[in-house]
Amino acid sequence: MQQDPQRRMEKIARQRRDKSIYDRNMRIGMILVTVLISMTLVGLFTRQASVEMNPDTVIGWREVEFDSAANRFQTRIMLARLEWIRLQGPASVRFEFDSGAPITIPMQGNGWPASPDGSVTGVPFCRGLWDMLASAESMREPVQVEWQARDSQLYCRYSYGGVVRFDYYPQTGHIVHHVPRA
Repeated sequence: MQQDPQRRMEKIARQRRDKSIYDRNMRIGMILVTVLISMTLVGLFTRQASVEMNPDTVIGWREVEFDSAANRFQTRIMLARLEWIRLQGPASVRFEFDSGAPITIPMQGNGWPASPDGSVTGVPFCRGLWDMLASAESMREPVQVEWQARDSQLYCRYSYGGVVRFDYYPQTGHIVHHVPRA
């Protein structure tokens, strides 16, 4: 029994189309496998390079730990100032930060945060601000705090790991970062 030539041509066209779809899907699959393998290798090489460039990862983590606390400190000072302005100068502002527990931040008359004990100068003021705003209880090393004066400007100096990191000027809210030297 011989097939109709029309049906035979349709069957051949269908087989070619199916083979074309199969070939295209195989190419896409191979491309995806190649991309995944490439990304895995790049990730492994990047990790290896970072370990070789910084073999003492504990120091790296300490830096990240301090930088995170310093960023929280700076952000929360600015948020307190903005809230003070928004509420038209209250004696204190309240926030709920990461922990979910509300924090009441006493404010100075100039609109910048005061220490929880009410002090506005000296090491107790600087330490109180850091403890209240940086949420740095879990840091492995304590932050060194000093009260300094320069050109009739009083400021808090924060050091970590024996290196001066930044100064906070409570009268103006300025934060001056110091770049650690190698």
